[in-house]
Amino acid sequence: MEEELVFRLIFIGVFALVLSVSTYYRRLARKSGEAISRLQEGPLALTLRVVMTLPLLLAILFYAFIPRWMSWSAISLPIWVRWMGVGLSIACLPLVWWVFSSIGSNISETVMMLLSSAFPWTTTLQAARRQDAWTPPVAAMRKTTKVASYRARLAGDALLIEVTHEPGWHTYALDNLEAEGFIAARDQLVHVGL
Repeated sequence: MEEELVFRLIFIGVFALVLSVSTYYRRLARKSGEAISRLQEGPLALTLRVVMTLPLLLAILFYAFIPRWMSWSAISLPIWVRWMGVGLSIACLPLVWWVFSSIGSNISETVMMLLSSAFPWTTTLQAARRQDAWTPPVAAMRKTTKVASYRARLAGDALLIEVTHEPGWHTYALDNLEAEGFIAARDQLVHVGL
């Protein structure tokens, strides 16, 4: 029984650390003003989240604090397997921190994605809009070969994209009004080949 208490205490500690890292970065996202409201997902997604999450959280809390209520789900494993699980969970703590710190303020509690995390260059475009300047170039790759580089700037309501091709590559001009919601261009998207 003493061993079981040790495993539960380690579980509680690891779970608390993961939860505190998650909470810290989610608060940062809310403070940045970019957080997506849970209500934007719609009632179905919100209902499914509660229906799926509540039993999971209750099982975690019961295992941690009232283990006899979870005895029906116990599996008898060799002690070395349990210690290996402890080692892996502790080894994953820096990875959890790395994931959250990499995502930064783009973290979202919803299934919806912030535009700036889906398209990292939109942040650059926002800066270009304020300065009416070209963005830094972004390389377009085909496997490991650079085929072109793009840069953009806003000109009134239009988004101009300048394309520089590598030798042997080309592109076509296109008018893409459907990209408006993703790139913040209102009327047209013009590819200009150089």
